[in-house]
Amino acid sequence: MEPVNLLREHEKWANRVCSTLLSIFAICAIPVFFVLQNVPWRWRIILAVVGLITGCFFVYFGKNEQTSQYTKYVTAIFLNAFGFLMTITMGEGNRSVPFYFFSILAFCLIYLQPGVILIAFIGTLLSHGIMMSFFPEQIFALHQPAMYIYAGFIYLLYALAIHTIAQKARQLLNDFKRREEEERKIKEELLKIQNQIANTAARLHSTSQELANGASNLMAAFHETASAIEQMTQMVDVETLEVTKVANTVTEINAIADHIKKNV
Repeated sequence: MEPVNLLREHEKWANRVCSTLLSIFAICAIPVFFVLQNVPWRWRIILAVVGLITGCFFVYFGKNEQTSQYTKYVTAIFLNAFGFLMTITMGEGNRSVPFYFFSILAFCLIYLQPGVILIAFIGTLLSHGIMMSFFPEQIFALHQPAMYIYAGFIYLLYALAIHTIAQKARQLLNDFKRREEEERKIKEELLKIQNQIANTAARLHSTSQELANGASNLMAAFHETASAIEQMTQMVDVETLEVTKVANTVTEINAIADHIKKNV
């Protein structure tokens, strides 16, 4: 049985969750685009169509095995792009838009990968750098520069905390994976030893059977040899008896011959 890679399975699960949520997020943003006050109707329609295409794109992107592995990077980029659009189009209508960027790091934490957190962090810095350079009226219409300095300091601490959490969680998962791999290797070694013991026991049983059969054959041969020796002993006794009879007969004949000689 092939061992389950928990990190890979978790990433697949996170890809499915993110692709589903982002597709819903993109489709639900369509009504928001239509109510933007500072954007011409032509751009509202374009943004709505882009939102619909983006939602369908994430549905396909998440189900395709070859592209789903890049979902984590697309997630960080897409969320920053959406915040960028909202900041330059909302005007003074919604002062909470800049704080949306804080939620990007928390959302990307689902992958438990410091690299994804770093991409989201860099994306936020780049998007704000572009907005302050090319869209200063839009971004500073929401808050004063002093507020962005304060929020930037808080965001830095927040990013460090999220990155540390992701790094520590990843380390714990790697340790768990390594221990699971070590346990799997130990189980395989124990299984090999168990199989070797079973094979050795089978060979010992076969050898003992062969030795028992050999001992039985030796006992049978011993009994046959003893029986043959007994028969030979009986034959020797018979031959000895016959020789004794012949010797007695010869003795009698010699006695008769001596008696005849004396009478002559």
